[in-house]
Amino acid sequence: MESRTPSTLVLSLLLLFGLSAIVVAPAQGQQTQRLPKRLVADYTAGSKYENPPYDVAQIPFRELTHIIHAGIPWNSDGSLSIPTGFVEPDLIKKAHQNGVKVMLLTGGDFAAIETSPQIFDTVLENLQSFVTTNGYDGIDIDWEFPSDGVDRAFFVTLMTRLRDTFPSPQYTLSADMAPWNGAFYDLDQMKIPMDFFNLMVYDCAAPGPASANSTRPSSGTRATPDRGSANPEAAISRPATCS
Repeated sequence: MESRTPSTLVLSLLLLFGLSAIVVAPAQGQQTQRLPKRLVADYTAGSKYENPPYDVAQIPFRELTHIIHAGIPWNSDGSLSIPTGFVEPDLIKKAHQNGVKVMLLTGGDFAAIETSPQIFDTVLENLQSFVTTNGYDGIDIDWEFPSDGVDRAFFVTLMTRLRDTFPSPQYTLSADMAPWNGAFYDLDQMKIPMDFFNLMVYDCAAPGPASANSTRPSSGTRATPDRGSANPEAAISRPATCS
């Protein structure tokens, strides 16, 4: 699993095209969500150690519906690799006070769980323990990237078993998908257990240079003022040039 773009809270103009109604059901004691649409942000574990730091105190909770906390990978034996200082109770507490759900981003040795039912079971058990112990509201899967028909089929199995482990509506389930990799996502089947997809357009640039200079798919920059097709609709409808 590749690490996320570091440092600041990445407001995931991950093109959030929803597969379900955008409703945030508040848990007991939480405020009702105010926003009419889903707005998701990544909060990376290492950002609080950057210079300058970006930590929980700076997160604009009232401008969000979901926070994806990145990230906890699993190893080839099914154990989780938890970075020092990753667990932040204040993140969960302040999010819930504002009616915001916090999801755990995870990924790892997909080949291991694809080929070993025992390791697959271990990963699910460890994720369930970590999520319930720390008060997370769901799981976001980051697989970069499924690359053949076996992966395509297994992704459906993975999301289905995650839904069995984290039942709806108590838990939210999403996955990060690349717009250039559509052949390896069985969307018709994946949308059954999932709540929404995150379309990874943050490292795409089209038209313009081969490497990205903006994390926003919907507007231009001085370097690439003509970004007429670099918008969410175009990201879905045609391949993008990505770094």
